Amino acid sequence: MRIRQMTVGDVDGCLRLDSSYPTAYVWHLIDHITETHIEITLERTRLPRTVQVDYPCALADLADECRTSDCFLVADHLSKLQGCINLRQRRWTNTAWIEYCAVDRTYRGQGIGSLMLEAGEDWARSAKLRQVVMPLQTKNDLAIAAAMARGYLFAGYLDRYFNNEDIGLLFAKAV
Repeated sequence: MRIRQMTVGDVDGCLRLDSSYPTAYVWHLIDHITETHIEITLERTRLPRTVQVDYPCALADLADECRTSDCFLVADHLSKLQGCINLRQRRWTNTAWIEYCAVDRTYRGQGIGSLMLEAGEDWARSAKLRQVVMPLQTKNDLAIAAAMARGYLFAGYLDRYFNNEDIGLLFAKAV
């Protein structure tokens, strides 16, 4: 397994990755805002049944990201793409934002996502950025758990962040 820079020849392979995921949990966001107080609670809630969730990025958007990304890495084993991660540098905040990160369903549970995150963090560090920000869907319970296990901390949320109008839970890690 190697993590390497994406090439033009990798675009089709990235577009073919099965980035959907099953989930039995959702993180329910409850906010209470007054003139003097903001209280936010995230509550992990079990769904009545497991549901299949599509990745919130449209494939056409991913193709555009491939051409304009600051850092687009792929996980490759024997010329077979197993995952990809795309980071964009936000110079005015000295941060890297993960715009897209997916491991094909066939290859999950093998540490590929962690290797890609580590490579993305290394890139951010070498670019002298302060932190990496990872927006996640409230339904992506496994990614939330994995991010927290890697040292990412809850850093807020953006309402209707994704194309499908899902909330983006923000997790950040100092690099």
